[in-house]
Amino acid sequence: MANECPYCGSEMSELDTFCAKCGLGTQAYASIDTQNRKKKKSGFRWWIIPLMIVLACALLVIILWSRLSLYFAPELQLVEALGNTASDFSERLEGSPLGMFGKTSAWKDGYTAEVNIDLSVVGYGGFGMTVISSVDPESGSNAVTYQKKVFGQSTANTTYTNGDSAVFAVEAEDGVEAYSVRFEDVDRVLESGIFSGLKEESLETFRSGIKALQNPALSGRENLNKRYIQVFLEMLKDSERTTDYEKRMLEGRERQCGVISYSLNNYVLAKGLESLAEIAEEDTLLRSGIDFSELDMMQQQSSEESEDLPAKLRRTARKLEQDREGGIVITFHIYEKKLVRLCLECTAQRETELSLDAELGLDTSSGDILVMVKNREEQKNILLQTAKSGTTHTDTVRVSSQDGEESYSWTWDSASGSFPITIVKDGQEQLIQSVLRESEEGFVLELPDILSAVDSDAVTGMGLIQALARMDASICVKQGTDIRIPEGKPLDQWTEREMRQIIKDFLQ
Repeated sequence: MANECPYCGSEMSELDTFCAKCGLGTQAYASIDTQNRKKKKSGFRWWIIPLMIVLACALLVIILWSRLSLYFAPELQLVEALGNTASDFSERLEGSPLGMFGKTSAWKDGYTAEVNIDLSVVGYGGFGMTVISSVDPESGSNAVTYQKKVFGQSTANTTYTNGDSAVFAVEAEDGVEAYSVRFEDVDRVLESGIFSGLKEESLETFRSGIKALQNPALSGRENLNKRYIQVFLEMLKDSERTTDYEKRMLEGRERQCGVISYSLNNYVLAKGLESLAEIAEEDTLLRSGIDFSELDMMQQQSSEESEDLPAKLRRTARKLEQDREGGIVITFHIYEKKLVRLCLECTAQRETELSLDAELGLDTSSGDILVMVKNREEQKNILLQTAKSGTTHTDTVRVSSQDGEESYSWTWDSASGSFPITIVKDGQEQLIQSVLRESEEGFVLELPDILSAVDSDAVTGMGLIQALARMDASICVKQGTDIRIPEGKPLDQWTEREMRQIIKDFLQ
């Protein structure tokens, strides 16, 4: 097939590179741009190598970030895992009685809780007590009324507190008598000699009682929580931390889990417990202000059992200081940004005193949770199971040890209010047909004949008490409160008799 020369028009063979008439080649006058482009296309692109290296490194970091972050930023991994697990627990509590009780902490306008205990004995009635507690976070005030009922006759005492003072209101025949104490005036008045006729022991009881009522953070619960967290953070800073990976069986499969461990010696623990005790003294949520000892007909408490939380923390701190070689190791196992296992081991005199192993599993929103607690004498396994179906929520707690197995379960139907509680111990089943009703204002829990739930073989004389007496209880919690603190007699105008009465009725 013949072609034409593009320059002179002469006939050329398709195999010819040059024209036989004009002598020019077919590419002789190709444009300079076209030639340059061809040269550029055949040139070496040197920048591709560093680009590929950067992309490869970025891809490697993305793939290995979760593994690398455990070593370089373990606290970030731990905080994220704890947050995700806490969210799962919140989901688990939705529709449960415990979740409903926890709603009170979110009520910004406060709440009023009323606890009633009615005791009737064959042939007699009108025994018991009523406790009404009100909290107003906006004003920083609270009020606790303690009312005793004996043969139908009742007496009531109320303690009011805010950020500045405490007022004690005593019910009298001709009305209510109120006594006021400004926190800043306590030391000055007690040292003035007005109450020189009282024993120093009584004055110290009064001073410590008033200090326990003083709570500058009543209107700021968040501040107290931050202080608690800060103490734990300080303890972790003084601890020894290790990070690693290990394979564990989770729900039938072997999985690679991140492991973060903190070792705290007893000196660090003792210092932390002392700090926690100082905060606990200001925390009204840890102090009910209610003395149930008068209704404790089943057993006598030891002096250690009757201690308040700050005293227990300080006593434990003193005990820890005597064993500087002991300590605690806390280990967190993390998988897919969730806490799947928590271990705690306490040592004393170089021997394991207590160990706790909590298997949370992959889904703490609904899966089984197993906790194993072991000390030198015994081991207990605690299994928590949750089931949901429509408006019904069921929780079951099974406790097993070398002494046998017992279980506690409750099923709450939020639609009907039915709330049966079943207790199984030593093969015997006890049922409490309680009722729990929820409304927009709050909730009411009714516990009929709670004495029948007590094991008659475990408590001396309980069988006779159950035959002769009946005790009903109820708890009513409503959103909102209206606290009106009366103006009482100032501390420097009290008499010694009034001081003794306040100590006896409110502070002992």
